[in-house]
Amino acid sequence: MKKLLMISAMSAALLCSCGGNGAADKADDTACDSVKCNMRKLPGKWNFVAIANDSINIDEAFIDSIGAGQGIVFGQDSTFSVVTNCNRIGGSYTATCDSIAFGDGFMTEMACDNMQVEDAVRFILSKLNAYTVESDSILRLTSDDANCYIVLKKAE
Repeated sequence: MKKLLMISAMSAALLCSCGGNGAADKADDTACDSVKCNMRKLPGKWNFVAIANDSINIDEAFIDSIGAGQGIVFGQDSTFSVVTNCNRIGGSYTATCDSIAFGDGFMTEMACDNMQVEDAVRFILSKLNAYTVESDSILRLTSDDANCYIVLKKAE
């Protein structure tokens, strides 16, 4: 009987110590849900709208003129694939609340007439370290440099 009473008391103490203080836990849960929700929005196909850094400025009209549908596909399995009008770039990514990191990967190396989009992406990709998803349809990949970013639109 003593053992049963002792086990019950220890279990109650353990449960109380994990309970937290209510309001703070609720705020943490809300923040956590927001993070999870944002991360759930990332997988899928996103088409390029703009790519920029100090020496590159590519807009959606230019991208469409050389081949619409170019963009990045984010997999549920933390892999990504960049689809351009010529080559492919791919590898792994790690995303948390609002940060993102692209790992080493692969790139096909076909020579094409216009490789500006993939050259820009290849140059910028390693510099990107943050992301935001706006209205479930606009993805902004940014870096510490405000002039270095990629903007994408959710593919239909």
